[in-house]
Amino acid sequence: MLAKIRARKALLEKNKLQTAEPFQEADKKHRLISTPTQISTQTNSATSSSKTNIKSPSSPALNLGLNTTIHPSLLKTKSPPNSSLGLGLNTAVHPSLLETESNQTRARLQQAFSNSKSRGKNPYLSNIYDEEKGGLVRVKNRSRRALTFNAPGKFVAQANELRHEAHLEELKKTAAKPKAELAGIEIDEALGEQNYQILPPPLAEWWDEPYLKNKTYDDLDNESNLKIVTEDSEITFYVNHPIPIQAPWEKHLPPPKPLYLTKKEVKRIRKNQRAEKHKEKQDRIRLGLDPAPPPKVKLTNLMSVLTNEAIKDPTQVEMRVRHEVEQRRIKHIKENEDRKLTPEERHSKLLAKTEESKAKGLFCAVFKVLQLNNPAHRYKINVNARETHLTGITIINPAFNLIIVEGGAKEIKFYKRLMLNRIQWTENSLPRNAEDSQNPDYQVDLTNNKCYMIWNGQIKDCSFKKWSTSHTDSEEHAIEILSWNNADSFWTSAKAYNPM
Repeated sequence: MLAKIRARKALLEKNKLQTAEPFQEADKKHRLISTPTQISTQTNSATSSSKTNIKSPSSPALNLGLNTTIHPSLLKTKSPPNSSLGLGLNTAVHPSLLETESNQTRARLQQAFSNSKSRGKNPYLSNIYDEEKGGLVRVKNRSRRALTFNAPGKFVAQANELRHEAHLEELKKTAAKPKAELAGIEIDEALGEQNYQILPPPLAEWWDEPYLKNKTYDDLDNESNLKIVTEDSEITFYVNHPIPIQAPWEKHLPPPKPLYLTKKEVKRIRKNQRAEKHKEKQDRIRLGLDPAPPPKVKLTNLMSVLTNEAIKDPTQVEMRVRHEVEQRRIKHIKENEDRKLTPEERHSKLLAKTEESKAKGLFCAVFKVLQLNNPAHRYKINVNARETHLTGITIINPAFNLIIVEGGAKEIKFYKRLMLNRIQWTENSLPRNAEDSQNPDYQVDLTNNKCYMIWNGQIKDCSFKKWSTSHTDSEEHAIEILSWNNADSFWTSAKAYNPM
């Protein structure tokens, strides 16, 4: 190896001293047209000469000038050259330069790629190949692009479209939310509200089912499935005249107010009625139907009524007149006592008025009280509810207290005034004795105690049969008691109520 390197260095120094004649065009063609046998002989001679040169550097070079061997890349052989040619001029040709089958295929693909329409008509190249003309054609310069302005309102329309799409998305999200969340009411897991399921709409409403054969609105597309003109249809040629019934709300309407009269008109009417009544009584006495009343003697008209008798014995007449006046007074008091109602009749009358008020409509009111530690407050709540014949319940709970009352409009109005105006919720009663002073209810601070009316409105039926009071220790216990009367929703409303 070292010998070869030394021989190559000697040849390079010798070539610098010699002047190489230019290659002629004929010599180039001669070298290119050389046959493989000639090339092989030349390569062999070149190798032999290189060996001789290594042994004797002073011998003339046989592979310089016109005697230079052909480059291996110009060989038309299908097999790569022998790797024993060595380095320098004897270096083996690269396989990619040989005219092998793979290289020929690559050349054909490159030519097809350059002749393709998509790549041949590239506007950014100066010259392209045109198949129709069969040669290279110079590309014209690109035309200058003119200014194009956007139409007025283009981007405004796009922005409106985006806003509309965002609004639709927001509506979809809102529709997907539960109604309780939209109303601002938190779902109470104690009542199991998270398990409530909204039922889908029916296939057909109950009032349309008699006219649909398959009980679904799909029958409307097919007239044979409709029961309108058939024998079993409920539609006939008879005319039904329903009986007129008074509307439910008409019985609750107040009676029409009478015509307004002035004081003079009222006095005149009363005077005329009394005169007619007195005239009728006199007519009956004249006809003998009624006995004549005894004279009404008083001390003021004594002399004018009993003239002769008063003159004969005035003392006896006066005593008789005084006795008659006293009898008339006793009779008047007795008649008043007879007209007065007994306690049982008074109770029944009050109960009848209460029932009459309830017949006009039932109303309900729900109150929320923060603290009910004062015994006087609890007494007023219970006693007034019983006296006005109201039904309902009082729930006493550490969290807050709930009062539900049901009854007529008049009684509910009285009870609302009691709860919201009359009772002073911030005042605590004083202890009456030593036992009350040790009671913790009398030592509670009621400065921030308040009463709120959660709901008030008309109801269809009463949920409670009587008035009662319940003491509960937990929220679940209170909800359980209210659920017995289908009033557990009032606890949820009172819990979520915010006066601010």
